[in-house]
Amino acid sequence: VRVRVPTFVMAASLLAVPLVDLAMRAGLASRFGFAITLVSVLVNAFCSAVAQSSLYGLAALFGDGATQALQSGQGVMGVVSVLLRVVSNVVLAGRPSTSMFAFCSCGSALLAGSVAAYARAVCDDSVAARLAAYERRRLSATATATAGALDQMLLPAEGRPAPSRWLSASEVWLESLSAFLVFVTCLACFPGLATSLTSPTLGSWFPLLMVAAYNCGDLFGKTLPARARLVSRRSLPVWVSAHLLFVPLFLLLLRAPAGRGGAS
Repeated sequence: VRVRVPTFVMAASLLAVPLVDLAMRAGLASRFGFAITLVSVLVNAFCSAVAQSSLYGLAALFGDGATQALQSGQGVMGVVSVLLRVVSNVVLAGRPSTSMFAFCSCGSALLAGSVAAYARAVCDDSVAARLAAYERRRLSATATATAGALDQMLLPAEGRPAPSRWLSASEVWLESLSAFLVFVTCLACFPGLATSLTSPTLGSWFPLLMVAAYNCGDLFGKTLPARARLVSRRSLPVWVSAHLLFVPLFLLLLRAPAGRGGAS
């Protein structure tokens, strides 16, 4: 339920943008169109978070290989979405509304297909057995986790002190901080800033090229660790610092064209 229902809702909400565009052309007030679009984005983000967290929890039952496959699949679909947008732009050139509707419809069809693939996967005997065993453990833990039992679970075992939160945090603080800084840098530039840039020669294709570059890099970064590990814990701060430097370097490279106040 936590995977199928949110994914179906995302498939439906993906059609909100082209449908709102058609409604506005038919006379819908722009403020209502903006409100509907905003709610659709909110619902889509919520459902995406629920489905994604549930899938990561499911992948944890099958080991690192399943988590890596989930990461790689996300990267692949990012590239597929760019290819779909390119095809819709080329085939329906000069008809932006129709092109957007075709693109969103294909995206909805892919999401519906992914639900069907998920339903088939969880029906596999080995997968179903693991899920059933996990569900039994979860229900058993829920039934026995009374206040007293929970206190006993938190007591030191076999004479060893239970690890404190600070001790646990001290073991992973570098990786956690690095992940936080990487996300801050990415969200500061993509998708808002990257897709707002324009090119006098490439026109509307430039934002799409920016998204394509990001998604291809994302795919490469998610699939490479399964085959080769290029970053160690010692070198991680160096890579993160280089990543952070992109923002100030980008701002320094901005310049105002002659006779204009905006940035090029």
